[in-house]
Amino acid sequence: MHQAHDRANNHMRHDDRVNRFVGPHSSRYEHTYRPTFYRHYDRCTNVWYPRWHGYYRPWYRYGFYGGWYWRLRPVYDIHVYFYNPLLFWLYADSWDDYYYRRWYGSDYDSYPYLRLQWPRPGTFYPTEALRDLALGISMLPSRDQGNFRYGLIDVSNKLEAALGKQLGRNDIIVTHYQMLEAAVQLDGMVSSDDRQIPFKALIDFQDPAANYVFFPNTPDGQPTDGQLYDLRQMNERIEQMGGTNEFPEDSLELE
Repeated sequence: MHQAHDRANNHMRHDDRVNRFVGPHSSRYEHTYRPTFYRHYDRCTNVWYPRWHGYYRPWYRYGFYGGWYWRLRPVYDIHVYFYNPLLFWLYADSWDDYYYRRWYGSDYDSYPYLRLQWPRPGTFYPTEALRDLALGISMLPSRDQGNFRYGLIDVSNKLEAALGKQLGRNDIIVTHYQMLEAAVQLDGMVSSDDRQIPFKALIDFQDPAANYVFFPNTPDGQPTDGQLYDLRQMNERIEQMGGTNEFPEDSLELE
């Protein structure tokens, strides 16, 4: 992550054209959207976490914890990271080839997925997990970064389908991730005013067609045989890539 910070500060911030592009977006997020991050945090911690943390406890022994298992750590000042192309990509509502080419150089024209525009600006609630993930991914080879972008769009499409309505601002929350060998596994939740669904996702940097998204869909929180089969397929893949599916039961500490 230190490399990502250095590159953003020493390479991107010193470019006048990049500054002219990023500046208005940063100002808008600071003054318009930042207050909504506080309100969303209050709703999550005071309403949704007490309701759903522990509800999916029967799934723990099968390797599914869901986003409610981990503490929500917001990043209210996400706009200060807009000189990083992956974080800016998730929140910007306009596009500038020069900005991205400044970071990626000739790779920008070599890997088409780097030129994919994020279709839902602001859908991801800014968390420490999301910020750290994006900073780390932004220092991987350009091909992997492009495949990550494709994979994240694929994951968000599947989550929108599961929710049954169009995703809005702050509707996807990532509270945990683990880096694997040429992949990343995410834990989080997708929500709207009347429905909240935890999820576990696997994004493959080498084969975008091999992405997984899993979310339990039972009214009582109890696993079904079919869902356990799907979850087992994902978990086996995670372990093959050097990850784990077991976490201690004291990961959540509400402040």
